[in-house]
Amino acid sequence: MKKYKITLLTSSIVYIEWVEYALCMYLIGIISELLFPDKIGDIAIILTYSIFSISYLGHPIGGLIFGLHSDINGRKKTTHNQCNVDGISNYWYRTDS
Repeated sequence: MKKYKITLLTSSIVYIEWVEYALCMYLIGIISELLFPDKIGDIAIILTYSIFSISYLGHPIGGLIFGLHSDINGRKKTTHNQCNVDGISNYWYRTDS
């Protein structure tokens, strides 16, 4: 029963991630208008796609880095460090605006 719960949880997380990417791609026109000025036209959509592609490619890289860290130091310390990285990046993003 425990394997079933872990599989269901993991599948749910992956599903939510893919829905998030699909929603972002569906709303690319609106997002590009919000991120970039109207003067650059279709280049804004290309730049917005590049932002999402960097995010998409960053997930496996982060998985490799934190996976190696988890193998060496354990999951508890890795989760703590990952939360710190997320918190610092969110704080930096909020104070930069």
